Amino acid sequence: MDRNIMQDFREIMLESHLEENDWKDTVYTFVHLKAMISARLYEVFREADLYQDAPNGDVIKPDLSKTRLLEYQKKDRPLVLNFGSSEAHPSDGWKFKNNFDIDNHKRIQNRMKAVETLRKQQSSCEVVADDISNDLNYKYGAMFERLFIVLNGKVVYLGQRGPQGYHLEEVEEWLTKYTS
Repeated sequence: MDRNIMQDFREIMLESHLEENDWKDTVYTFVHLKAMISARLYEVFREADLYQDAPNGDVIKPDLSKTRLLEYQKKDRPLVLNFGSSEAHPSDGWKFKNNFDIDNHKRIQNRMKAVETLRKQQSSCEVVADDISNDLNYKYGAMFERLFIVLNGKVVYLGQRGPQGYHLEEVEEWLTKYTS
């Protein structure tokens, strides 16, 4: 069993920028177990379901103003939702070496600092954050990361829970088929 878990971790981590020495000492720790249980609970209580109404809720913009998630959708235009957790490996929790230095978010300002870090790293699209209650992350079962496509208020693509089930190529395929 030990070998299987470590092999699974190796396969997952191959796609990251981290080396094995950055994460191997974190497996089998209490914070690792706690994170795994939390992720499973997010899945159990997920409201978002394929071909059903997409859950809506408050999101916070970088200027700290609020809007509703589904305000971003436009009629007959797919809205790609890319849920990711900047708290998946916080500096004060299940921490990996040589990773971003982001603590668990206690206030919205902490979360928005993480949004700014992401925007500086790689984002070419608008990035908003769930409010501090994690309401949308719960509704979408989005811990640690997950992809969705919403079209006219319905979930039309429901990705698997990441990191193993996080497949951008599936979203690209769906969008290509939709626009053909």
